[in-house]
Amino acid sequence: MPAVGSRAWCPAGFPVVTILGRGARSRTAGQPEGDAQSMPYWTEEEARAYLPRLRLLLDALRRSTELSKVARTNGHADMPGPEPVSSPEDEAGASTVTAADALDEMEVGGIVLRDVARGIVDFPSLHPSGREVHLCWRQGEEDLGFWHLPDAGFAGRRPLPLPPKL
Repeated sequence: MPAVGSRAWCPAGFPVVTILGRGARSRTAGQPEGDAQSMPYWTEEEARAYLPRLRLLLDALRRSTELSKVARTNGHADMPGPEPVSSPEDEAGASTVTAADALDEMEVGGIVLRDVARGIVDFPSLHPSGREVHLCWRQGEEDLGFWHLPDAGFAGRRPLPLPPKL
């Protein structure tokens, strides 16, 4: 995750946003500066391209969860310690992703974390009709293959592609 004051990746067609710290949100193209509640929409292609990074972020969140379980047992748990999480870009000696960084990056990108343990996330997207849909992915799935209406949740997942009419 970029440091506060640096710039972060956003889907194509959206401005690269400046990281303002926890709780900062990006704005969509054409939105006024003061509209901090708007979130970027993702295309299927953008969401698919982001999956390798998302896998890394979810691994960092799982690692943090495992560490907190060990800490709660005062070190007497049967769990092995998790391996540090880093990306291929980090191989040159670099940093690992923290849980806070992962959550911040997902929030800036508008990604909705539904379930850390199962790795379920939604990418807000716009149907050609203008209606919001969520592109849904679960860690362990090789590719992005499902969508649902925002109020339908995981149980309402339907296979991609999106239907022509909603």
